[in-house]
Amino acid sequence: MLLAFIRRDGIRATLVLLFVLNVCFAPCIWGRKTFLESARGVPSILPNGAWAGKPLLVRSPRVLDPGAPAWQSEPQLAVIQYEYLHEKTIPLWNPYQAYGRPLAANMLSAPFFPLTAAAALALGPVTYNWYILLRLLLAGICTYLYLRLFLSFLPALAGGIVALLSGYYVLYITIFHLSVETLLPACLLTAEYI
Repeated sequence: MLLAFIRRDGIRATLVLLFVLNVCFAPCIWGRKTFLESARGVPSILPNGAWAGKPLLVRSPRVLDPGAPAWQSEPQLAVIQYEYLHEKTIPLWNPYQAYGRPLAANMLSAPFFPLTAAAALALGPVTYNWYILLRLLLAGICTYLYLRLFLSFLPALAGGIVALLSGYYVLYITIFHLSVETLLPACLLTAEYI
């Protein structure tokens, strides 16, 4: 029964994509590393953090824009969590920006995207890592499924791996709008069935 389940092409492709994700991002999945830019990369506006401690030796940044997630996206997850769990309301408004700004309509926070909502409900470094990596996995699986309409198993799987590890996704891995861009293969797949 299990062998017949694993022989399905979609299941095999998902397992291969999960393996590739595990190999490439093992320190974040199984180790103590995190994608949180506010934890180490950009802890404050000052290069050494708010306290004048030991300077950080950063030879090259992990991502091209470490400031945007640390100063905008990651705090918005805490706002979304507060509105869902403590206020028990739909996260429509962010009272902590200026005199208040729309949260649901600002095109970056995506409080109704399922992965964002799940990450916000159990906010922490581990769930944030899974949130980031599940977006990549979603892009890889949807790319595989789209390419499988036109190609055989191995070329479609190679396309899924390339989408999973594409340069743009990896360089901007923590940017919030990547949640939308990783859904592009799903949009193409949906367009084929309409």
